[in-house]
Amino acid sequence: MQSLASQSRAGVLAPRCPGRQRAPACRAMAADPNLLKKPELKRPESPPKKLFDDAQQPAAAAAPAASSAPAAAGPSSSGEPTIEWQRQRAKEMRAYFQEQRLEAQVKKGKLFGWTPANEIGNGRWVMFGVFVGLLTEYATGVDFPHQIGLLLSYLGIVDAKVVKEAGAPRVVKGTCFVTKDNIDTDQIIPAEYLTLVPSKPDEYEKLGSYALIGLPEDLYPTRFVAEGSMKTPYAVIIGGQNFGCGSSREHAPVALGAAGSQVVVAESYARIFFRNCIATGELYPVETDLRLCDELTTGQEVTVDMEANVLINHTTGKEYALKPLGDAGPVIDAGGIFDFARAQGMIKTVAA
Repeated sequence: MQSLASQSRAGVLAPRCPGRQRAPACRAMAADPNLLKKPELKRPESPPKKLFDDAQQPAAAAAPAASSAPAAAGPSSSGEPTIEWQRQRAKEMRAYFQEQRLEAQVKKGKLFGWTPANEIGNGRWVMFGVFVGLLTEYATGVDFPHQIGLLLSYLGIVDAKVVKEAGAPRVVKGTCFVTKDNIDTDQIIPAEYLTLVPSKPDEYEKLGSYALIGLPEDLYPTRFVAEGSMKTPYAVIIGGQNFGCGSSREHAPVALGAAGSQVVVAESYARIFFRNCIATGELYPVETDLRLCDELTTGQEVTVDMEANVLINHTTGKEYALKPLGDAGPVIDAGGIFDFARAQGMIKTVAA
């Protein structure tokens, strides 16, 4: 019998089996050393997974004529998709989902926006708006472009300055608000509202809502601007003597213009108020030798024709003579002294 050392050198070690029952098993393990090795577990090899079904696989492209030709956008010779073919499929899928997203947005139904689903509806609204504008032009005598400008000014998008189109007649038609003598700037716009900045559209509109708020209620029960409103229904203001007296605040004519008035007809004006009307371009300050504040009442329909220098009271049919504006008219037509200077080339405009 070989010794333990010789068995160890031979690479076979007899296992130690308990008791007498070890003889057959030990002899078997000693005879076959592989029984002592741990079996190696291997995963079965599976075929490569295909990205697409056979029905979706594109036909194999023909072999390139030269080695320098680009790879075809199809599977390789082994049947697997090429990179170019996968990129093409990705682009198609992205375009598909973008189209589906657009259709989903249209189905949800946008109220505004030119989409195929509501293009007809938008066109009908435009036609309805044009019809209403033309009907309003016929009823009020205000042309359609001027109505758009007034609408933008009511929304606070643009300033409601008196900017007359070139060649258009200098005529204002509307209801009048009648005041008496010595209407000062504290009554036109109290000092507590002078912190509003007219260059800001929202504050410009708010400034107009406070126009003539300082008038005593016992003498003027009708408000120039109704409570809760931002605009006045009175396009024409009738005054007496010394209209706009008091402190020389530029906010006074700006507030009247922001409220929606376009012209003041009075016997006389305070000098600085008259100049501020011209400088800001907010109002036409028209003078008359007649005391119209005793002839007219608030709410009457009038027309101030500054071309013919006449005021027509449509309620009574009477006409009253006015003084011509003279050189102040073109300045106010342009929208103020600075706009007039730019139009005349007195101020150079720097291109943006």
